Amino acid sequence: MQKDFNVDKMKQEQVDDLLSNLPPEVEEVVELPSQSKFYSLEKPIVVRPMTFDDEKVIISSGKGHTNSLLLLLSRCVKNIDSRELLTMDKMYLFMKIRELSYGSDYEVHITCPSCGELALVKLDIRDFPVGKIPEDFEDPREFELPIIKQKVRVRFPRAKDDAYFKDIDSATENLWRFVEQIGDSTDKTVIAKVIALLQQKNAIEDVHKLIFEITRPDFGIETKFKYSCDECKESTVMEVPLGEDFFTRK
Repeated sequence: MQKDFNVDKMKQEQVDDLLSNLPPEVEEVVELPSQSKFYSLEKPIVVRPMTFDDEKVIISSGKGHTNSLLLLLSRCVKNIDSRELLTMDKMYLFMKIRELSYGSDYEVHITCPSCGELALVKLDIRDFPVGKIPEDFEDPREFELPIIKQKVRVRFPRAKDDAYFKDIDSATENLWRFVEQIGDSTDKTVIAKVIALLQQKNAIEDVHKLIFEITRPDFGIETKFKYSCDECKESTVMEVPLGEDFFTRK
């Protein structure tokens, strides 16, 4: 335990004695879905549980606001700049922080989208499957658009790019930022114009291909689950709510 030099030795011994049952600080080295392939790391990435001070940061910074969640990562994750994290790794680390802090069980109230019934659902974070990047995977990477038959080179978004994915309109308007080349052109103005026209013309397959390759939702931790309503018996695939409630104990 860190000593407070404003407390004399006898009082410090009393403090230490009173806190003798305090659990030791725990840090865990993690293996990310990206396997850290696209980071320049000097040390392994380490995660620690949240403290009460961390919890206050989340609450005071706004309910689940992106900036507050990135701040949480910067406090609880060592040896990497949280802004540089790939989305798949960021989500995995959120889940790991929650698990280390409160255990893997997560109880959340879900409103059935079919009948509006409110129900308490119990989830186990350890049951969420994790898709890892293959050893030979590259970033940036190249592929061909099936409709216009042009080669495209794209890169993964980072946590610092989250603002471009706040909703579907923002995401589709900003796809050009993650495209480095279409055909022989690396001009961002040309790239943005081509992508805009793909969205307006009969090229929906190309747009979906771009979105998939930029985001690669098949990698990382699966945050969707199947919810079956006891009231109306309908089943729905839902996203795990990731906000203030996820990182606080009420």
